[in-house]
Amino acid sequence: MMSRTGDEFALDGTMRNWDGRRYYSRIEVPTLVVVGRYDYFLEPSVEMNERIEPAHLRVLARSSHLAVLEQPKEFLGTVREFLGDVTGG
Repeated sequence: MMSRTGDEFALDGTMRNWDGRRYYSRIEVPTLVVVGRYDYFLEPSVEMNERIEPAHLRVLARSSHLAVLEQPKEFLGTVREFLGDVTGG
């Protein structure tokens, strides 16, 4: 669970020690990684893209962590394009 601590978010409880990176190599389906250019998680998203073999990275130029709200048209366009590519239409 995420809890607010000062000016930063901190993980506590059962999520504190969990690290999902070891599972990336097990993902075998096309995966879309969407991140904002100014998102704190940009570097981890790039790492995720590199570790998941069928991943497609899209960095939205004018967004931070809430790209779906900050650039909704671009976000939805990215999802539509990805789904069209993986479904053949």
